[in-house]
Amino acid sequence: NCKDSRGPLSETMATTLPLQGREVLLVVLTVVTLWCSALLYLHVNVADKTLNGFWGTLPSAWDHPEPNYLVSHGIGEFWSVLTTIPVAGALLFYQGRRFAYGPKVMLIYGLTCCMYTLACFAHLTLQRHVFSTTVTAVMSNALLTFVMFSHVVHRALQSVLLRLLIVAVSEVLLIGTVAQLPYAINHGGVWTLFIVQAP
Repeated sequence: NCKDSRGPLSETMATTLPLQGREVLLVVLTVVTLWCSALLYLHVNVADKTLNGFWGTLPSAWDHPEPNYLVSHGIGEFWSVLTTIPVAGALLFYQGRRFAYGPKVMLIYGLTCCMYTLACFAHLTLQRHVFSTTVTAVMSNALLTFVMFSHVVHRALQSVLLRLLIVAVSEVLLIGTVAQLPYAINHGGVWTLFIVQAP
């Protein structure tokens, strides 16, 4: 009986204690090990040297910011892939689970994790649809945060209908821009990132 009464208390204490260094290290090592194993597999097993790259996506409007397939024949943009391995997204998701955050926050954290994963795949393959989805996911994450929490900023945003209208118009503009701009101008993918994602 005494053991049963301590169970919920221990669980509550576990969700209120700050993240420990070993927890962070475990998440980071797990994600990096999984991704680097997959990248090493590609590097070792792919010997494709065709002009349009192993993934068949060259030339690409989204091609940036480094020479393609320079380090590995299976990895489009090697350094960009390494810097977008979804460590931050995985840490956010772990933190949300660890502290039992509510569904609204977990939805944003889940989308953030997907966003980083998409970015990694985009630089890996230079696939136009993955790049487009990544940019859309980045901005949609911001818009989702706006619709859920912007009511704390100003009285005018207390209206759910107003917030939904703002987000709906923004999503239409976002998707239209991402679908058209990269292919309308030279190096359009890079300019799309500056115009849409950077602000």
